[in-house]
Formats: sequence, structure tokens, C-alpha cells
Amino acid sequence: MLYEQYYLAKFTSASTIFGNLDNVWDDSLEIPNHTNLRFWIHPHASKRAKEVHHGIDLAKKRDYTVIFSTNFEGQVVGFVRFKNVPYPQQAKRIQNYLKKYFSHTEDNFVRFDVTGIGEAVGDLIYDLEIDASITPVTFTNASKADMVTRLTLSLIHI
Repeated sequence: MLYEQYYLAKFTSASTIFGNLDNVWDDSLEIPNHTNLRFWIHPHASKRAKEVHHGIDLAKKRDYTVIFSTNFEGQVVGFVRFKNVPYPQQAKRIQNYLKKYFSHTEDNFVRFDVTGIGEAVGDLIYDLEIDASITPVTFTNASKADMVTRLTLSLIHI
């Protein structure tokens, strides 16, 4: 299961690291499955109207670029994943995703991985002047452990 989560970017409702994640998924969740694209937006705009946090993990050929969005209640309100997309088009897709589905959100917070190729794609993202608070994140073994711990604790309280 971990291989599917971490390397194939498959979303599961249970995890050996985080325990049962059923509470973060809305009961109305229906995910279309395509070969190189997975996409879902919460059907109720009210769930996307307030504070939304977007995490972006950038990739290109061997892995998927993933954008994962949660609201202030910890509910998943959107995600998209794709691969084999040139970096300039990835930055544009990120801009379009946020503009089309989250332009009416009170506060958008974007965090993206600048480890490896992320820094270069980050430059493209900044050039697009996306209406959000954008924070680059450098992954280290310590920061990954801290993020997993914080996420695990927050999921316990959902």
C-alpha cells in the first residue's frame, strides 16, 4: 500500500502511517480515473470558500505532479495529478487550477516542494503572479519526519 501511495500517487482511505483517513474524504467523493490525469473538485463551492491549503509536489516523467487541496476543516476539497507535462505547462496548470476552482476562496495558501526541480518551477509559478500566499518548502529527513508527525496529530483530531 505504501508503494501505491508514495510512488504511484494513489489516494487511499487507510494508511499504515496515518491510520484511518476516512474523515478527510467527503461522502460525495467520486474520482474519475484516467491514465495520466486524476482530477477532482469538491462539488459544493461552500467547502472551497474559506481558507484552503494547497500542497504541490512537482515531478515530470517517472512520477506524478500532485496538487492536493484541503479546507480549514481538514476536508479534501480538490486534487489533480499529471505526468509527462513540461515544466512551463505545469506552472500554467497550477495557475489555472487555482484561478478556476479557488478564485472565490477567502485565503489560499500554496506550499510546494523546492527540493530538486521544484526551485526552477517555483520561479515560473512566481512569474505567473498567482493570487495566493506562496511558500516554498525544502524537504530534509528532519522536515519530512516533522510533517508526518504534525499531519498524524492533526488527523487524530478530525
